[in-house]
Amino acid sequence: PTPKESNNVKIAQKELKEENIIVSSNQFNDSLDNENTVVNNATTFDINQNLNNSIKEFLEVGIGTGVISQMILSEHQSLRATGIDINIEAVELSDHNAKNNGLSKRFKAFHASYNELSYSNQYDFICCNPPYFISSLKNEEINKTKARHQDNNFEWESFAAKCKQFLRTNGSVYMVFPSDQFQNVHNIFSNHGFVLSNLVWVKGTAKRPITR
Repeated sequence: PTPKESNNVKIAQKELKEENIIVSSNQFNDSLDNENTVVNNATTFDINQNLNNSIKEFLEVGIGTGVISQMILSEHQSLRATGIDINIEAVELSDHNAKNNGLSKRFKAFHASYNELSYSNQYDFICCNPPYFISSLKNEEINKTKARHQDNNFEWESFAAKCKQFLRTNGSVYMVFPSDQFQNVHNIFSNHGFVLSNLVWVKGTAKRPITR
């Protein structure tokens, strides 16, 4: 279904095709700010640099508007993506955006958490930009709070364990999280057998501090 309240937005991506992305004005308007655009660019660029012909399917946890998955799919025609989100509006938006960009045959969105996925599901890589800003002031709207803020609903320990179960042999995890959480996340994933292969620090502009 077409969202009732939305803005048509074209996000020009360096070395990526332009995508038509619908963004709900009452939920994800903050995802259009410069910092989040930089995050989306950095995430997709890093993933694209590491893909090869043997990689066929990936999972995105917390799809939001679906922009990251759909930017990757637009560059790799043989890839398929599954996206999940605990927010039903995000699922509807990402599904609509996939249809709007001609990607619906290769992109499927589901209203679910990573804890609800079947162990039989296997992916070549997993990407995740989970709720963030642990120490920041929470937004008053419930949907924005769910979409933007990391709290007890997102547990790194259980997520790392699930990634281990869902990944095929030699699979990878790509994540975005607050920079001050790096050591904690790194330790947890190391304890589950993951090895750090690449690290990118992100800030909105040259003059702003590193945040992710």
